[in-house]
Amino acid sequence: MSLDCLTYSTTSAGLPFLLLPKEHLKHSSPKRVSLTLNPTHLPSEYRRGSNGTAFITNKRLVYIAEKHPDNDFQDFVLLFNANLHDFKMETPWFGANKFTVLFKPTMENAGLNHMYIWKGIFSFNEGGIADFSTQVGKAYNEWKYGQDGEQLPAYHE
Repeated sequence: MSLDCLTYSTTSAGLPFLLLPKEHLKHSSPKRVSLTLNPTHLPSEYRRGSNGTAFITNKRLVYIAEKHPDNDFQDFVLLFNANLHDFKMETPWFGANKFTVLFKPTMENAGLNHMYIWKGIFSFNEGGIADFSTQVGKAYNEWKYGQDGEQLPAYHE
């Protein structure tokens, strides 16, 4: 099942999905990242994808899981928009490092109940969380404030 409608196609950049207009890749995670999605008010209703890759673009966060019968979904897309409430990195002493994001689904037919705020937990089993967290923060701030990599002019006395 696809959550939030991802279009698959091998691009010239070697990505397994089509980029939106004026979209470019910022970062991709190592393999073996799992994603668990659950509504904040109903923790027992959850969806899980395992052993996938997360991609960060300048417009969205994309997760593609490996094909496996235990996975509840094949892919997940989270647009950087007003429905993205919060995100943070967690590095516990024991267990996998986690990147948590709170969001509200934007479409009724996206596979998630749009009436709830959802929590997405990306579990990094083989490292890479620090770079991932930094790149999500940069991409989100560039989207939110419209910087998109523009440099400030040099200061002259």
